[in-house]
Amino acid sequence: MILCIIPSCLIIVFSAIDIIDGLVRSDDYQQINFDDYWNWATIIYSLIMLSRAIYMASGYLKIFTVVAVISYLGLSYVEISLFGEYQDYWYQSNEAKEEGSDDDDPWAECREMDAESLMYQQRDILDANLKSLQTGKNDKSDMFYVGFAGYAIQDVFFKEVTFAKNLFDTRFLTQGHSINLINHLSTRETIALANATNLAATLKYIGSLMDTEQDIIFLYLTSHGSKDHQLSVLFWPLRLNNLTPEKLNTMLDEAGIKWRIVIVSSCYSGGFIEALENEHTLIATAAAADKKSFGCSNENDFTYFGEALFKDRLSSEYSIISALEHVQTDISEREARENLDASNPQLVIGASIQNKLEQLGNQLKMQQCQANAESVTC
Repeated sequence: MILCIIPSCLIIVFSAIDIIDGLVRSDDYQQINFDDYWNWATIIYSLIMLSRAIYMASGYLKIFTVVAVISYLGLSYVEISLFGEYQDYWYQSNEAKEEGSDDDDPWAECREMDAESLMYQQRDILDANLKSLQTGKNDKSDMFYVGFAGYAIQDVFFKEVTFAKNLFDTRFLTQGHSINLINHLSTRETIALANATNLAATLKYIGSLMDTEQDIIFLYLTSHGSKDHQLSVLFWPLRLNNLTPEKLNTMLDEAGIKWRIVIVSSCYSGGFIEALENEHTLIATAAAADKKSFGCSNENDFTYFGEALFKDRLSSEYSIISALEHVQTDISEREARENLDASNPQLVIGASIQNKLEQLGNQLKMQQCQANAESVTC
């Protein structure tokens, strides 16, 4: 008997909730349509059936049935009166949306973005950016800089590559040899997006400008990273592919770039080393292949690694190898002070490029000293 009654009780309970809900939501009971006899007949019938179901299930206890029905109606009235319109447990209410501003929603401007138009503009934007690049000089080694900020939703990556490019243009003489690819709302109309297609095209174009036997590329990639060693490339609602170590190595090979400095700043970035290492390449990563790196908060100007490298070290010295060696120590000490798990930054230097970079550092220092004899580094 009880097994037969329970389904009926459930149906009647849900019907009763709608009934009470309808009564409570009416601000003026006189506005209720009492001419709709069919609806009221359904209400009365449902209440009768609910009472009968409770009466039968309780073993025909009349007082229990009366108390149960009255309690149910009273509690339903209270629940719907107090919480019937409350939505904040699940999603933002319409009132809150109207009162709020786009500043509270980091995705608001992304939703308004014309993603299709932006993708079709990439060829023109990238071409305009690449036209600012110049060929290297034949009498000495030149450095070319490429920055890649892959994650659009946090400003730190955009800020970091912007600082790095300005630093290299002034201290490492890359003006006319430098370019950034950035995923960020503020730059999307003027700077090409950081995606695999644009990076491959940029490297190929730079490869055509370089003296491949002399010139060196400094490639800096900053974003989030995954345990399976993919660099995050995100600019929602665009659907972009993450960057893998193998794909990056293929791009550099196809561009014909021989001398390479590749810096990857992300969690688990040590996973890029195996695919990229060779005697003509220096590879530095913000973390070991199984470790997280730190500092990628929206309010920061740098990640921990980017701050140690660009702001603290390369702003005052010309030796990239020495700077990266100091960065490893700097990061370890900072993480220890802040009780963080060690990220264990990696540095792998190819046998041939080590001598090349030592010569380049001395050359850059000499050039800067000739331009500014009063410099403290001279």
